[in-house]
Amino acid sequence: MRKDINFKFTVNGVELNAPRNWKELEFLATYDNDSVQPNISTNELILVNEAYEYVMDQFNSGKVFEGLPCQISYSNVDVQNLNTFNGYIDLSNQFKFDLSKPELSVTIVKDNGLNSLNDRLSSLDYQFLENKRVFTQADYITINYVVEKPFNFVEICISLITIYLLSTQVEGSIYSITQTGNIAIGIASGSLTGSVGAGIFTVLMLILQVTFFVILLNLILTLSRDLFDFLVPPKRETKVIQTRKLLEKVANYLGYDFETGITDLDNYYFLPSNSNFDETDPITGAFKKLKGTSKGIPSIRDNGYSCLDMFDILKRLFNAKYQVVEGTLQFRTEEDPYWLSTSEFIKENPLKEITGINADELISNRLLSYSTDISDDYTIDNFKGTSFQAHTKLKSKNEANQDLIKGLQETNIPFALGSRKDKLNGLENTLKNLFKVVDDVANFFGGNSNLAGKIKDKVGLLKISTNNWNVPKLLYLQGNKLPTNHRDKISMNYIYNTYYYSKSFVLNNYNGQEYRIEGERIPLDLKGFNQLLNNGYFKDVNGDNLKAKEIVYNPYKNVANINYNWKEVYTTNLKEEYYEPE
Repeated sequence: MRKDINFKFTVNGVELNAPRNWKELEFLATYDNDSVQPNISTNELILVNEAYEYVMDQFNSGKVFEGLPCQISYSNVDVQNLNTFNGYIDLSNQFKFDLSKPELSVTIVKDNGLNSLNDRLSSLDYQFLENKRVFTQADYITINYVVEKPFNFVEICISLITIYLLSTQVEGSIYSITQTGNIAIGIASGSLTGSVGAGIFTVLMLILQVTFFVILLNLILTLSRDLFDFLVPPKRETKVIQTRKLLEKVANYLGYDFETGITDLDNYYFLPSNSNFDETDPITGAFKKLKGTSKGIPSIRDNGYSCLDMFDILKRLFNAKYQVVEGTLQFRTEEDPYWLSTSEFIKENPLKEITGINADELISNRLLSYSTDISDDYTIDNFKGTSFQAHTKLKSKNEANQDLIKGLQETNIPFALGSRKDKLNGLENTLKNLFKVVDDVANFFGGNSNLAGKIKDKVGLLKISTNNWNVPKLLYLQGNKLPTNHRDKISMNYIYNTYYYSKSFVLNNYNGQEYRIEGERIPLDLKGFNQLLNNGYFKDVNGDNLKAKEIVYNPYKNVANINYNWKEVYTTNLKEEYYEPE
């Protein structure tokens, strides 16, 4: 950089004298976890004179946990007031002072950088945002579900036999009541002779038989209703929320617009765990009030309750990145063309002094999985789609050579998959006739039963084995319903092939293989550094796509040491084998 350079240091809009060590000031940009924008920090800034007094006044006034906005800019005869860094001084981190000199040292953090964004997300949770009316009932949709216990055929057979025996007994009771009633009528009319005691006995027998009949009828109806509730339980309602809204409304609350290229966020819905218990009649045992979830946001016991946790879970699910770019929070896959299309920096020297390869990133066994829920049997019985494994192997190897591919990487999403009731089983079809008889008996005595007609109503609904499930669910919905192919659209097989091919050393023409260039010293001006801060993807003059990993930049010297990767195939002797448990 030219020797006529001027340095400008501003805190809270007040221009202060430059730090004592401003010529040695370096910016460290680290692109952790393949992020597009870096975490930015500086080495230690030593403040003296009026800068020392101003910051100490802020400290003495109690502003320890309030970031002090600051700006660093450079200028010379060629460049006027070029802002290289907008951020804040963090007095709660690495703040030191010496009253005897006097001087103090601070570090600064980039405003809206990934580190500050994560700090802001970590301070929020969904219940807090609902209390702030960020999330309301208008953000949730209602879906129907059914609690259907897995069939216990022994219990069902015993119930059916009991119903049959009771039904037979009811028929006998009706006959006995009819006979006894005829006798009582005959005695009362004088057509039959007998003592007064015989008449009273006959009336008492009639009362007992009627009472017994009422008890039997109540038993058969109660048992039939219990069996019906077991086999054809009532339709219930619960609330869910679109995963896109779980991200977008948080971004809006933080003051950002939200953009994404992941269209599955529009069809993937979050169903929180349910700790609500049904209200039942203590006498009849009938349901008085069915209780699903009353809101779609995560409950306090759910993974994803904190906003940072939810962002991280969905980031892992879609193998995505999220960054703030010019006031918009971008949530996109690693391979989204957006990142390359918005890159601006061009490295002038086409020479790439390769120092290594990313072979250490090759994982022999990659396991993607959702969670299961011991309180919901269907997450275990209907397991297909819950996990997927990709094994990377050598296509061929000489017996004298050792296979060096190793490692296991597990990506677990702490949500369970939902199950759909696709059809009536054979038993349910058979029971329609039985319940038709029960309906006829109940309606003959003034009831209003339509058990048989309700059996078909549950086909197509989400089914859960208990109404109090512990693990939140991720559902693929179309028009508020689970389509017949919902598992195909959300399974880990689908997730791997749609979102994880960028990590594969085989798929998409061996896409995951990269050369590494470390410690390359390049000329870098302030404009170029700013471009790399906005987007770590860049090109060289030959048009090759490159990806920054770390930059150490000294504005005064106008140079940087940079580590970056370059996609290039270095072996084709690899294959992938897949395993999807059922």
